[in-house]
This record gives sequence, C-alpha cells and structure tokens, in this order.
Amino acid sequence: MCTKYKVTFESISVVAIDDGLFGGDLEARFTFFVNGQTKVWDRTTDDVGKLGVGVTNIGTTFFVDVPVASSVIHIEVSGIEIDDFHDDNLAGFTKVWTQSDNWGQGFNQQGANNDSITYNMNYTIGCATKATHAISRQALVRMAEVKANARRIPVPSSLVLLNSSLDRLNRAGWTVMTASGDELLVEGYGNLPLLIEERFGEQRKQ
Repeated sequence: MCTKYKVTFESISVVAIDDGLFGGDLEARFTFFVNGQTKVWDRTTDDVGKLGVGVTNIGTTFFVDVPVASSVIHIEVSGIEIDDFHDDNLAGFTKVWTQSDNWGQGFNQQGANNDSITYNMNYTIGCATKATHAISRQALVRMAEVKANARRIPVPSSLVLLNSSLDRLNRAGWTVMTASGDELLVEGYGNLPLLIEERFGEQRKQ
C-alpha cells in the first residue's frame, strides 16, 4: 500500500474569460491547498505572463502522507483576479479523494466557472517514490550563509552553516545516505537538493 502520494497540478485549460470593460487577459493568482499545505501560483505580471484562453502549464507539486485506510487527499483551489480598484474572485473547487476512489490516482480534470472565468484544472495523483540526488557541501554552506546575511547576523563557521542547511533538508524529509569529499548523496521526495545546487552551487563557481 502506498503511504505517500504526489499531487501535481499540471495545467489549466481556460475556455473563457471576462475581465470587464477593458477586456484582455486576467491578472490571476491561484492558491492550491492540499492536506494542510499551501502554494500560490501567480500570473499577474507581464514577466510571467497573464492568464488567457488556452492551456497554460502550472507544474506545482505536493507530497502528502496517506498512512492509513481512513486517510484522505483533500484538495482546495481558489483564485482572484487582481485589479487596481477591486479584486474579483475566480471560480474554485474542493475535492476529497478517499480509499474508495483509490485516492484519485491517475489523471484528473476538474471544471469550475463563474462570471470571470471558465476552466478545467488538470492534475495528476500518483504514488510518490524516493529519489536520490547529489549535493555539494559548498552549496549547502552558501545557502546558510546567504540566509545569515539576509538576517543581518554574524556569519557562523562553515561547519555551523553546513549543519544548519542539513537540518533544513532533514526537516523537509531528506536523509543523507553517503558523504564523500565535497559531495553528499541525499534521499527524499521532490527536487529540493537540485534547486539548492542550481542556485547556490552556481554562485560558488562564479
């Protein structure tokens, strides 16, 4: 029996929008809630692109525990359309998956509509599997150093910085499997080590 599931909001298929008198695409912000976890998907600026008719990729993932037969996967989606004078609510939905639904495993599509938008939310649910990633000590030290500087506190020793980042990884569900030289091999769910290496590992090379 699977005890941890991966819930990924893949894309949104927008059928129709109405931004009032001036028309145009929506400055949309959606909030995804899955089993107590919350993430925000923002399409409110020209940099990231506003939300128009058609299919727009999302790629927001949650990992949720389903330890017993009575557990559920509780999903809520809500949204707002941001205007200068008054924000409009966008259609949302709530869906609860249980054992009788096989916890929603596979591809799912949920429709919602109101005066501002008509869309289908496309998401997948599957049994989560652990991944292993390599991460450098320098990237971990650099991440904690940046955090210390942002808080304007004296920068601790490299060992303290490393342990701080390792503690953060541990709290996110990652376990150190092996350590050799500058590289650590960690195991867990998701891609947090890859993101850390991409951001802070590149900085140390510059």
